[in-house]
Amino acid sequence: MSMSKYTIVVPARLESTRLPRKLLLDDTGKTLLEHSLENLQVLRDEAELFLVTDSELLAEKGKALVDSVHISTREFESGTARISEILSQIKTDYLLNVQADEPEMDAGALKSLMARMMSETDVQMATLGTPFTSKESWQNHNAVKVLCGHNDKALYFSRTALPYGGSFDSPGVLHHIGVYAYKKELLARWGSLPQGHFESLERLEQLRALENDISLLVLPVSCAQKGIDTLEDYNHFKNRLG
Repeated sequence: MSMSKYTIVVPARLESTRLPRKLLLDDTGKTLLEHSLENLQVLRDEAELFLVTDSELLAEKGKALVDSVHISTREFESGTARISEILSQIKTDYLLNVQADEPEMDAGALKSLMARMMSETDVQMATLGTPFTSKESWQNHNAVKVLCGHNDKALYFSRTALPYGGSFDSPGVLHHIGVYAYKKELLARWGSLPQGHFESLERLEQLRALENDISLLVLPVSCAQKGIDTLEDYNHFKNRLG
């Protein structure tokens, strides 16, 4: 492997609310976790791949597809906090957090995100956003909205259909995709950053960055396949695989 430019970390919890133990679902002949990790293999020429999990079962399923596996020592409030536990093992200055239930994440979009992140010295955190395709999805509280200002910098994230007086195709409003890139130095102090009022209300961890005056870049991409949250999502995924 060539010298890594960044480290990909996949946080993986065994239990999930809407679809119990979804990462172990294997109707396709492979677990959902394995599909997600296999999808990231094309990035391993420029990045190391880590799995961070609370489960020996998930660790066993994923170990052949990653450079390193870490079993969490305790419960964490978010994937970002879970990743922070292994910072001493990370050799690169940049990290990419990809969720374990994203088997169809566009690897090209991830490459572009990291390239943009590493080219802008003032950016400590970055993510992806894609245009909304319907009024219904824009009004869905499970679809997180991000309002972007100049230079693709995030102004606010919300579950509410923002902006007031606008619509799903208003300029500057995107459907947030839950992928995060960070500078390692930001993660090192993430746990000491105070949780803000809006982070608590919206239940969106990325608002901690904005409420602590941390610039957050949102790279627009043309489209994105949603992650697997429900049994319906999983069945659609199986059908797409044929």
